[in-house]
Amino acid sequence: MPDRGGRRSFDVSASQAQVRPHRQTKRISCPPGHSQVPMARKNTKAKFAELVHRSISDNVFRAIQADALATEIASRRSWINNMGHGRVFSTVQLVLADELVLSVTRMFDPPHPKYPTQRIPALLQFMEKRARWLPLHSRLPLERLLAAAGASPRDLRSARDRDLTRLAAAHYRARVPDPARSGILSTALRTLRFRRNKQIAHAQAVSPRKRARAAWNDARALLEWALTFADVIGAAYLDYYFLASDGRTYLADRQARAATRDLASVLDRAGLQRGRFRRRGAA
Repeated sequence: MPDRGGRRSFDVSASQAQVRPHRQTKRISCPPGHSQVPMARKNTKAKFAELVHRSISDNVFRAIQADALATEIASRRSWINNMGHGRVFSTVQLVLADELVLSVTRMFDPPHPKYPTQRIPALLQFMEKRARWLPLHSRLPLERLLAAAGASPRDLRSARDRDLTRLAAAHYRARVPDPARSGILSTALRTLRFRRNKQIAHAQAVSPRKRARAAWNDARALLEWALTFADVIGAAYLDYYFLASDGRTYLADRQARAATRDLASVLDRAGLQRGRFRRRGAA
């Protein structure tokens, strides 16, 4: 659906439903005299769109939803603690922190050698291998991206679509956060992946408060990178956008925060207000 700025947001409706598994189909031979190129391009675009959803859209939605719910609880912590509900809500916040970490780290997991994975590195691998068949909706987002990185605008304008795709994939492959690299985002990912592998999956002893606190800023920084990446790729290949025209606002933000609005309504009715606790009748 178009947003107020005329941008079409990527469909996140499947984020709350089970994604249908791949079905194996027989290869259909093309009649003599007919080209298989249109079919190959159509199939490649469909697979690419599904990969974008599985690797980015669903995980971003879940991460922002968890972040928003935890933030709403934190805004009422004074009332929650003073009314004797701290234990239950701190447990909920820990669960939300784990969901945030899992959603973010999934996006950056490397491709598996034995079975297909739906992650950003796998998406870049797909772009490189299927560049010949991957149709561009608009060259402009990729040309702007690469020109800003120092490429010659003249060379970019004369490049074939497949070459532009490979250049964009190489650009992002060199910059995608990776725990094996140095840098702020790579360090953040390394920290979150450690938490996922050691503290969440294997439940090693760690302070729950410290476990939750460390997640938020690192996860938000990685989310911002993933959304910026998805916005460029979505605009170039699928005519979909993840960010509003300001380049910062997540277009599906209202959908992702629907559960938070429901939670706020419940907490309001329970008398657990935002801000500092004040006893009833106090001046």
